[in-house]
Amino acid sequence: MAGIAIIKVSLTVNTVLSTETLIQEFGELALGMGPSLSEQVNRYAQENKLGYYPALDFFKQNQGVDQELLDTAEHISWLVCEWAQRQIRLRLREPFSHVQFDQVQSVAYSMPRVRPSMAGAQELLSEHFTPDSVRLTVITSSIERSNINLAGYEKLAVHKFRRWLDTVFESIKISDAHVINS
Repeated sequence: MAGIAIIKVSLTVNTVLSTETLIQEFGELALGMGPSLSEQVNRYAQENKLGYYPALDFFKQNQGVDQELLDTAEHISWLVCEWAQRQIRLRLREPFSHVQFDQVQSVAYSMPRVRPSMAGAQELLSEHFTPDSVRLTVITSSIERSNINLAGYEKLAVHKFRRWLDTVFESIKISDAHVINS
């Protein structure tokens, strides 16, 4: 007699909300966050002759970005992360028996991959600081027959993840997926 097994898959995912969703859920202020932050961060990098743009957390201890703007950006980024988690948990109830989050980060708070010397640096920095992207590590669980072949099972989890969330986010990029051995 075949038993059951709980199969866990860890997925590292970057999600991006559409501009319409960002405005609808968080208002025009969220959309203007990127340009406002990029202007101040760019000015700081130029004044201090930096060859890079610091991450936003750098400005918590250092002057260079208006503190109220930074507090607002942190709050909106937190709300966007919470919204993304809620949508993922809600939509994945049916295809997975359990969904948990190992790591969640607003991409706006990661180190920008933009350098001041790059063409269009200000615009790229503005896109980076717009709080519409969330990087997550999601652990999904599925109840399966205990004798199921696990070879390639992560592909099934990726397929389910995309299928059930493709209408929620403008884009979903999965950079890693692997079965977690219990």
